[in-house]
Amino acid sequence: MTSLSEPSDANAHGAKKTGLVAGLIWSAVVALALLALSMSDRLPEGPEEWTLDWRTALFSDAPAEQRKDIAVVLVTDDSLAEYPYRSPVDRALLARVIKGLDEAGAKAIGLDFIFDRPTEPAKDDALASAIKNARTPIVFGAIDQRDKGVREKNFAFQDEFFRKGGRPAAHIFFGTDNKTLTISDNVIRRVGEASLEPAFEKGLAEALASTEKPRAPLETPLIDWLLPPADGSSDTFLRLQIRTHAPGSPDASSVDVIPPEWRPALKGKFVLVGGEFGDRDRHLTPLSVGGKARMPGVIIHAQILAQILDGRSLILAPRLWEAFALFAIAAAGFYAARRWVWMQREWIVYGAGLAFLIVVGVILFTQFKLVLPSTTLLLAWFAGVTGGYYCDRALKLAGLAR
Repeated sequence: MTSLSEPSDANAHGAKKTGLVAGLIWSAVVALALLALSMSDRLPEGPEEWTLDWRTALFSDAPAEQRKDIAVVLVTDDSLAEYPYRSPVDRALLARVIKGLDEAGAKAIGLDFIFDRPTEPAKDDALASAIKNARTPIVFGAIDQRDKGVREKNFAFQDEFFRKGGRPAAHIFFGTDNKTLTISDNVIRRVGEASLEPAFEKGLAEALASTEKPRAPLETPLIDWLLPPADGSSDTFLRLQIRTHAPGSPDASSVDVIPPEWRPALKGKFVLVGGEFGDRDRHLTPLSVGGKARMPGVIIHAQILAQILDGRSLILAPRLWEAFALFAIAAAGFYAARRWVWMQREWIVYGAGLAFLIVVGVILFTQFKLVLPSTTLLLAWFAGVTGGYYCDRALKLAGLAR
């Protein structure tokens, strides 16, 4: 009896050892292949973006109350109801806004407008003069060659206008998705890359924050969004919409646009001035999940400004960590499939791994601001389970197992 069982035990041990080696080799191949595809932007970004957007919308930080260091002044369609045109925004109006914010004692002012063409000469000159003569630090919003529809003469006007205003400028672009296998979904998830124009290399929020003191750059380009205060009583930032009013000359009083009751709330704050219009400069963000509401660009700049002032950054897993994680996930899937795939219910193993990755991703995001590479980890799990499920058949076909 003993002599008959020994070959059977030896065969079982050999098959187990062969399966172990096959699993290690398969997991290494999967990890290296996925890492190479990820680094060369050859993987679909759908799972990555979907999981990041939902984590952001549901689990981002929510301050206890409205922020006390940032305010946003909005020019809306109602603000311009009595004006003969809406675009470009009347520059006499902007001159009065600058005067009012300067009188209110704002800490610094960021202008999220494009100044790439002349309007009425007297109003253009009045705005440049108001900006130049203000005591408050001011940063222009600028465009560069990334805006393909702008002619050289418009860039020339912008440069000349900035020269007249005598203030620094910073670009107003957000990050875009240029992956090889991705058609951009036009969701803003990242800050814009540095401009190639040395005069406005920084983004508007970074330049505005730096008017007070030098700031450390963000560790990653991902925006660390803030949700509205947890009690739901207010917006994340103080938002003031300029009311409907009669157009005035550039020398008119600023009280119609920045009324006295606003001024105590604006004192000592970073103030971003921009537009909130129904037909332009509105963007999908991760906070649009569910309701699909688009966010004005100036509010996105406020989110980035808050992140810079707080010194917050989302963390992307280093490539070496990702490689080890891919190997471990693929190996776990491989051996789980060999051990627990029974009765043709391998979908249970696939689903259990997916649920595990989602839960771990949420925990790491909420506790450590770490963003896992969802696409590669998900593919590693599926590849590992599939490899484990078909391992015995493949080994038999290769003559490595009976």
